Amino acid sequence: MLRFRQVLAITLVAVGIAAFVIHLVSWYRLAETSPSSPNRMTGQVYALSNHSSYFYVTRDEKTLGDVCIYITWIAFLMAGAINAYWRVFPSPLDDAPKKFY
Repeated sequence: MLRFRQVLAITLVAVGIAAFVIHLVSWYRLAETSPSSPNRMTGQVYALSNHSSYFYVTRDEKTLGDVCIYITWIAFLMAGAINAYWRVFPSPLDDAPKKFY
């Protein structure tokens, strides 16, 4: 049976992966469909770079990408801290032989 700490760590990793996937999918969609020059009529004035070619998005689209990246980092760091502090998952190095001769 999984303990609360394991469930919490697994949930944080899942949230981090989901946020990263949402960021990637939305970024690639925006890279294909957004204009390559700013459009003040539609509010697409925030520049994002795709390997030296720029595309412009709205403030909400840029905020979504930024929030997803922040959630990814925070979730992964929290899961790592939980694992480091409580030793939720055993290290594979613990079972390794101490001497290799």
